[in-house]
Amino acid sequence: MKNIFLLFVIVFVFLFCVSCKKDQPPNVMPQDTLPPITQTGANTFGCKINGQVWVPYYPCEDTWWNGAVELSYNIHPVYSTGMFPLRFALLAGKEEDPFSGFLNLSPAYLTGPATSDGSYIYGTGNVADSMEINFAIDAGNYWNSYGNPNDIFQITKLDTVNNIISGIFSFTLYSSPSDSIIVTDGRFDLRIGQYSHCNN
Repeated sequence: MKNIFLLFVIVFVFLFCVSCKKDQPPNVMPQDTLPPITQTGANTFGCKINGQVWVPYYPCEDTWWNGAVELSYNIHPVYSTGMFPLRFALLAGKEEDPFSGFLNLSPAYLTGPATSDGSYIYGTGNVADSMEINFAIDAGNYWNSYGNPNDIFQITKLDTVNNIISGIFSFTLYSSPSDSIIVTDGRFDLRIGQYSHCNN
């Protein structure tokens, strides 16, 4: 009788542990931790907004834009003969506070030929003066000011063999001259190509 009871307890504990593991969402990064700065094509993105960690997070069942708004991008060379010009369009979304909303980054229609998909990046290094950055939250839309010498959007690695693009960013966004948010400690480590992801 004791053996049967012991077996029952072991089976119960095993099933309880398995159910706990299933309830944990896969591949969820702690929302108070930025991803490390890497250059491996890990498809990571994060920053701090007014000192608060901002890591994309959006449940799949709540998505409305192309089925995935946690992280979605389209990054590829415009011509097959070389890496530049490089088309870059990225959307990151977060459904949780603080700063629930969508961060959209792409080259602005300031240099090079404009297309329906946006303009192009023409080299590595700091290209903040040609980037159009929009952060849409409930409080309103925030935009960057072109030519701000303190803004950074720097491509730190562009690997055309392994299709990796990595970089760092920081900038100030404005909804009016008196209303701004400060983005710091930004980092991205992406694969060249198309990507869309939401959180299961």
